[in-house]
Amino acid sequence: MKYRVTRYIIAQVGGDLGISFVGQEAKRLRRLIHVQTELSDPGLTPEAVLERVVHRAVELTGAPGAEVQLIDRDEIVIAASVGFGIRPRGSRLPVQGNPINGCLAEGEAENAQDVAVDPRCDRSSAKETGIGSLITAPIGHAGQIIGALQVHSAESNAFAGSEQSTVELLAGFAGASLSRARAAEAVREGEQLLAGAFQASGIGMALTDLDGSVVRANPALCQMLGRTESELVGMATRRLVTTQDFERVSGDLRGLFTKSDPSVSATDARLLHRDGHTFWARVTASLIRLDEEPRFVLLHVVDMTEERRADAILRAEQDRLGEIVEAQRDLASSELDLNRLLAVLAERTVRLAGGGVVAVLLPIGDQLVVRATAGTPVIPLGYSLPLGASLAGSALRSGHTQRTPDARSDPRTHAPTTLGSGLRSMIATPLLHGSEVKGVLQLMSDQPGALDEIDVRTLEMVAGFAAAAFDRASTSARLQANERRTRAVIESAPYPIVLFDTDTGDMVEFNPAAELGFGRSRLEVVGKPTALLLPPRHVEAFGRWLQAGRTAGSQLYAGASFETTGLKADGSEFPIEVAIADLPEETHLAGAFIRDVSLRHRLRESRERLASVVAGTPVILLACDASGIITLSEGKGLSAFGLTPADTTGRDLHDLLADEPDGLAHLDKALRGESFNGLIQLAGPDVFLEATYGPIHDGQGALTGVSAMLTDVSDRIHAEAARHDSEAKSRLMAMMNHEVRTPLNSILGFATLLAGSRAGALNDQQSRYLANIDVAGRQLLQLVNESLDLAKLKAGRITVDLRVLSAWNVIESAVDQVRPMAAAAGVALFIEPAPGVGVRADHAQLVQVLLNLLSNAIRHTASGGRVNVSAAAEGDRVAIRVADSGQGIAREDLGHIFEEFYQARNHAPGGTGLGLTISRSLVEQMRGSIAVESELGVGSTFTVRLEPGTLPDSGQS
Repeated sequence: MKYRVTRYIIAQVGGDLGISFVGQEAKRLRRLIHVQTELSDPGLTPEAVLERVVHRAVELTGAPGAEVQLIDRDEIVIAASVGFGIRPRGSRLPVQGNPINGCLAEGEAENAQDVAVDPRCDRSSAKETGIGSLITAPIGHAGQIIGALQVHSAESNAFAGSEQSTVELLAGFAGASLSRARAAEAVREGEQLLAGAFQASGIGMALTDLDGSVVRANPALCQMLGRTESELVGMATRRLVTTQDFERVSGDLRGLFTKSDPSVSATDARLLHRDGHTFWARVTASLIRLDEEPRFVLLHVVDMTEERRADAILRAEQDRLGEIVEAQRDLASSELDLNRLLAVLAERTVRLAGGGVVAVLLPIGDQLVVRATAGTPVIPLGYSLPLGASLAGSALRSGHTQRTPDARSDPRTHAPTTLGSGLRSMIATPLLHGSEVKGVLQLMSDQPGALDEIDVRTLEMVAGFAAAAFDRASTSARLQANERRTRAVIESAPYPIVLFDTDTGDMVEFNPAAELGFGRSRLEVVGKPTALLLPPRHVEAFGRWLQAGRTAGSQLYAGASFETTGLKADGSEFPIEVAIADLPEETHLAGAFIRDVSLRHRLRESRERLASVVAGTPVILLACDASGIITLSEGKGLSAFGLTPADTTGRDLHDLLADEPDGLAHLDKALRGESFNGLIQLAGPDVFLEATYGPIHDGQGALTGVSAMLTDVSDRIHAEAARHDSEAKSRLMAMMNHEVRTPLNSILGFATLLAGSRAGALNDQQSRYLANIDVAGRQLLQLVNESLDLAKLKAGRITVDLRVLSAWNVIESAVDQVRPMAAAAGVALFIEPAPGVGVRADHAQLVQVLLNLLSNAIRHTASGGRVNVSAAAEGDRVAIRVADSGQGIAREDLGHIFEEFYQARNHAPGGTGLGLTISRSLVEQMRGSIAVESELGVGSTFTVRLEPGTLPDSGQS
C-alpha cells in the first residue's frame, strides 16, 4: 500500500512539477528529521533549543529572518531571533495587531502574504522592521500555547504552502524540545538546591546506601562525630553506633522497607565519637526512591546529650523539692496528732536523706524513748536510751546538733545499742519548741563516715520544720498543700525542611518530616504562602522579613537562625527554631530547617516553676556564719524586706536588719549560741514574722553560724487583733445599752415627773434646773442611741428592705415629725410637690436620714429662715434635696463633716457629730450616695441620690 501511494505521489508530482522538485522535498524531509533528532539532545537548555529552531527555520524555508515569540501575560517577548527584520532578544510587543493572536485563538498557523494590508498585522511595526510577508506557527508546551515561531521576508507573497508546513513542523519540534529542556533544567536545579541544603544544614545529615555504608556526610555531622567526610564515606554505620543500640537502630531502619507507609523512622541511640566517648543522639531516617525503587537512606542526626542531662537533673530536683514541699505540708498540718506527726517526721527524713535509719526520741524522766522510726534496720518503738550516755542525750542536753562518724569509737554514744544494731555513723538534732528542747531527731547509717554536712543541714532543716509544726499545730490553720508540678513529656518529632521562594514567599518543597510536624500534606502546601505555617500574628512580620531579604540579597538569609511559633493544621501552635540555609542566589529560594523546641521551652518553664515554688514558700530560710555573713537565703518571705536571694547572699545580716531592732536583738542572741523562737514586727510594712533560731556547730561542737526560719504570721496577728477589736466593740455596745441608756431613761423620767404637777409646784430656779437636766439628758441619750446605731452599722447588724416608695410620702412623713421643732425655732418648712416620683429605699432608714438632715437644717437656720425639701428624677437616679438658708459650712469643713464626731467650727448646739456619719452609711446600704454643697452666709444643700422605682397607679398622686 505504502509503495503504491509513494509511486502515485511521484507520478503526480513528476507529471506536474518534475522529478527535481520531488528530490528537493525528500531532501527537506530528511533535513527536518535531522533537526528533530538534533533538538532531542537532553543537554540542551531552553535558550539553546530556541536559538537552534530559528536558525533551522531560516535554513529550511529560505526566509531571510526568523524569531521565536513567547507570551508573557498581555505582551509578547522576543526569546530568539536571527537574520532580517530581527528585534533584540527580550524586546516586548503588544499582543494586539500580531498574527500570534490567531495562533492563540485557533491553534493553527497564520500566513500573512502582504503585511501592509493584512488587518491582523500592526502596520506601524511592519513599516519599522521592513517585513513584507510572514508565517507564524504556534508553539505548545504542557498542553497550552506559549508562543509562536515566525519566519518573515521583506517581499510580499514570499512564501508558498511548503514553507508553512515546514514552519509548523519546526514549531512542533520546538514545543516538545522546550518541554524536555525545561524538565531537565528543573531536575538540575532541584539537585543543586538539595545539594546546597544538605551542606548548609545546621542539623547533622548523612546519605547511606541500602547496605548501611555512608555515601555523603554534611559538615554538621562530621563535627558531631569528630571525623572528616572522607573518613566517613564508605564507613559502615554500625561502626558509628554502640553495640548495645545497633540492633535496635537496625530494626527501626529495616522497618522503612516493611511499613506500608515507609516515610520516616526515628529512634534514640548512643553514637561513637572519634575520641572514643559516646553521646545520645536522635536519628531520623527517610527512604529515598529513584524510579520507584529504594536507592538511598537519608539520616538526620541531632545531639540529645544536653536535653537528657537537663531532664535527669530536672527530675532529680523535682523529686527532692517535691519531698521538701510534702514534708513541710505534712509537718505543718494542724490536724495531725502527736504520734502521726512524729511518724511523718521520721518517714520524711529518711526520704530526704536518701536512706539510713531515723528515730524520733522524746524524753521521759531520765530516758529518751523512741516514739517513731523509719528505715532499716528497724528500731522498735518504745526502745529507750539513757539521757546521760547517748548521742541523742547530748543533743537534748546541749540544744545543739551532735554528729559522730563512727559510734563504736565515740564515748558519747550508747555502746549496747551501737553494738546490737550495727549502726555506725550518727547525727542527732534537738527538736525545739520555743526555747525548750522537746525531743531529738536522729539519723543513722550502718556505714562509718556515711553521713556528711549535707545530711546535717538536711536534718536541721527538717527539725526546723518540725519545731514550727509543734507551734503551729495549736495556733495556726492547716497549710494548703502545694500542687505538684506537671512534668514535661518529651515528644519525639522529626525535623522539617521547607524550601520557599524569597520573591513570592510561596513554598516549593515540603519534606515528609514537615508533613508530620505540621500535620499538612505536601500537595496541600506547595505553591501556597509559607505564612500558612505561622500564626496570624506573625504573618505581617514574616512579610517584612521577606521584603528585607529581597532588598539586601541572600546574605540576609545565610546562617540566620531564630525562634518563632509554628501553626499546625488543627490550629494548635508550637515553638520552633528555624535555621536558614545559604542557597544559590540565582534560585531565589531559601531553605528553612525547622526544629520543634517544645522540650526546651518545657524545660525552661519547669525550671521557672521550680524556682517559683521555692520563691513561693511562705517562709524565709536563712543561714549565716559566726560573723553574720549570709550563706543561705531562700523563700517568698524575702519580699517583705524588698529583697531577693541574689541581693542577700554574701551580705552582712546586721546591715539588713539595721532598721529592725527586734531582728538585731534576735541575731545577737542567736550568735551567742542560743536556740529560741521570737516574733519580729517589721518597722516599715505592717508585717509580723515568727522566727525560729538554731545554732550551727562543727564536728567539734564549735559555733560556726546560725540557721533561722522565719514565717509570715501577719494574717494571724491581724486576725487576732481584729477579733479583740470586735470583742471590745461588742462589750462597749452592751455597756452603753445597759449601763448608760437604762439609768439615763430613769433620770429623764424622774425629770419629767418633777416637772409635772404631781410633785408639787416648782419655783423658777427649780424649773430652769429641771429644764437643763432634761435638755442635757436627751442630748446624751441621742449620743448613746446614735453611737449604738453606728456600731450596729459597722458590725453589719442593720439590714435594709429595699422597696419602691413614693418620694412624696417619705418626705411628708419626715417633715411632719420635725414641724414642732421648726415652729419652735421660727423656721418655715416647704415641700416641693413630687408627683409620680418613685424611689427604691427602706422606708424607716430613709425617714431617719431625712430626719437627721432636717434637724441639722433647722438647728443651723436662724429664726425667720426657711428649709426646702424636694425630690426629682435626674438621669438614672432620684435626687432628694434638703436646702436651708442658714449660716452655711466653711470650705475647710466640707471634706470632714461626714466623719465620726466631727463638728464644724460654727456648729449649732444640740448635735453629736454622728448624724451625718450614720446618714451616709444608711444611704450607701440603700445603694445610694449623699453629697453637700454650701456657702457661708447663704446656706447648705444636702442631696441624697437613690435608684428610681416605678410606682403602681394607686401611688402616682
